[in-house]
Amino acid sequence: MRTIQNILKHEFIGLKVHVEYGSPRIPKSCDGMIIHETKNTFVIRNEHKPKTIPKVSIKAMNLRLSSDVYFIKGSSLLGKPEDRIFR
Repeated sequence: MRTIQNILKHEFIGLKVHVEYGSPRIPKSCDGMIIHETKNTFVIRNEHKPKTIPKVSIKAMNLRLSSDVYFIKGSSLLGKPEDRIFR
């Protein structure tokens, strides 16, 4: 079960998210579902088309689970998905 203590050790693919990213001058946001994750990017599908977002540009990510919302800083998302287990 995903809790606030172990959310970073779980798989993100299939979760609904709201991502705030970009530079401070030009902030952007995206809502959708994570469909792919690599070492440096997330691919998020919304109504229109998949969007690739670099992890380094993520300011905040809101993960929506059944009845909870988790807020994660972008700096904690860097690295390979399989290496997050060991942090």
